[in-house]
Amino acid sequence: MRVFFSFLFFLMLNIVVGQEQFSVYFDTDKFELKENEMTKLISWIESNKNSKILSLLGTTDEKGTTNYNDTLSRKRVDFVIGQIGNKITFREDFRAISLGERDLISNIDELNRKVTIYFLPSELLFLENRIINNYLVKKQLKEVEIVEIEDIDFLNGLPFEEQLKSAPRGTLFTLKDIHFDFNSANLLYSSKLQLDKWVKALQDNEQLKIIVIGHICCVKRDDYDLSTLRAESVMNYFVSSKIDSERIKYIGFGSSKPKFKIPEKNGYESLQNRRVEILILEN
Repeated sequence: MRVFFSFLFFLMLNIVVGQEQFSVYFDTDKFELKENEMTKLISWIESNKNSKILSLLGTTDEKGTTNYNDTLSRKRVDFVIGQIGNKITFREDFRAISLGERDLISNIDELNRKVTIYFLPSELLFLENRIINNYLVKKQLKEVEIVEIEDIDFLNGLPFEEQLKSAPRGTLFTLKDIHFDFNSANLLYSSKLQLDKWVKALQDNEQLKIIVIGHICCVKRDDYDLSTLRAESVMNYFVSSKIDSERIKYIGFGSSKPKFKIPEKNGYESLQNRRVEILILEN
């Protein structure tokens, strides 16, 4: 079952909304757990039989050679995998990562001698299919120089159709009058009327590719990934209108990119933060 080190995947773990982690610690030069840590692991397994494991990450302290510690961390990961067995489901693209003494996060040796399990608890498994999507879209966004439509002088004042026709890659449009049911991703009918002009633009220009970006307001955490669900809902509306899904990406940023500081001072600021945007990827 082991798939060896993919640092790219490890970086991805840090952006997974709803992901949790659990660690067990080892004695010096040991790859089996002492009794109290073994008890912790057994208890965690019993409490998480309906969860799904994304990855395991093993590390060591800096005692010994680099090669020796690489082997030791791999043995620690293998030991924990063996204890879990088939009691908990592993994601199909699960990674067993052995870092050895690399990228240690503590100056205290005993805190580096560990295996960390990254997992999705059962109540958040609905997020699973968005994990890879969010990672890939964020990577794609890093390659784009983003400019808001209002900051592009030669497009100011033009009708929407003319703006879109001339908008370069990286142009960011904020959708007006896009509304959802309270605390939901269900689009209101009035929003669909506003989206139809984008449907027409996508139908008229088959080269047009976009990213739908969702944001929420009012709270600092988007535990249930509502911003992504809303962005996905907009994408699904386009797809239901016969637009090829390959031309549309989606992502939610929660409240991590507010226009106004959270908590907002008034309803206007909340409305500005609670928004859906469309980024031009190809035109």
